[in-house]
Amino acid sequence: MKQTEIDKKINKIAAKTWLIMLAASLPVIVVIVGYIWKTESPESILNIVIILLFVFGIGLIAAKLSAYSIINRNLNDIAKLDKAKTDFVAIAAHQLKSPVASIRWRLEDFALAIEEKDWKEVASRLSDLDKSSERLSRLTSDLLNVTKIDTDQIEYRKAEFNPQTTINNLIGDMEPLAKRAKLEIKVSLLDNPKFKLFADENLFKNVLQNLLTNAIKYSKAHTTIEIAAMAKGNSLVISVSNISETPITDETLKSLFQKFYRSEDVKKKEIDGSGLGLFIAKSFVEKWGGNISAYNKANDEVCFEFNIPIST
Repeated sequence: MKQTEIDKKINKIAAKTWLIMLAASLPVIVVIVGYIWKTESPESILNIVIILLFVFGIGLIAAKLSAYSIINRNLNDIAKLDKAKTDFVAIAAHQLKSPVASIRWRLEDFALAIEEKDWKEVASRLSDLDKSSERLSRLTSDLLNVTKIDTDQIEYRKAEFNPQTTINNLIGDMEPLAKRAKLEIKVSLLDNPKFKLFADENLFKNVLQNLLTNAIKYSKAHTTIEIAAMAKGNSLVISVSNISETPITDETLKSLFQKFYRSEDVKKKEIDGSGLGLFIAKSFVEKWGGNISAYNKANDEVCFEFNIPIST
């Protein structure tokens, strides 16, 4: 913001503040001026002029100070937003660099395999390209969701749906991933198969998908991921529990829902991820007025739990 623009804003705010202060103090001024006028002394007019100048001067100084304070706060907020935007762009560029580079390398290998007519290698490289493009697609989607969250543009479209059907369909889509990771998914749902929610099914599915993806990614092989749904009061509570390959400390649990957060253990093992999934999940849950949390259970088991009001 240019200095001339700042000066104009300060003067504008100061003028409005001064007028408000003058209007508020006008009754008092009228009483004082009336009292002095009644004394009928030679100095009455002079005293009135002095009082009015004093009041107007003090009001103008106070208005200017108030305007400077408001503008300063606004400038600080703008500076924070600019820094946040710069940090986001830098991290996003870093996150995108890896899958883009991976696709480029795999395309080179793919072209070489075709040139050498190694069809087995061609098929392998196509599979690798598919995985890399899927990773890029997920990351792009996450970054777009984060942008919408930061600018408060997440749409919440209510419609009636059966959450148990949504959960079962999602598990059906993700079961192949679990099997490849040598994991089993166990589900415990409500006794009422006709149970309905009036909420945003896409946001609900996105939250559960993020939690289930994390469970598959970080679970110890040959263990079971447990998904449970239960009605508590006016809310439906969903929990996803898994045996973590690496124990998660209570301190780490407190940071899991922060934007771009990834624990040191995860970074060391170079596990694929952007650190955005849980941040997005938390934002979506809070959008419908719910809560989400994570806590440790016995034997390295970690549980993620969120609720959604039944009457949303």
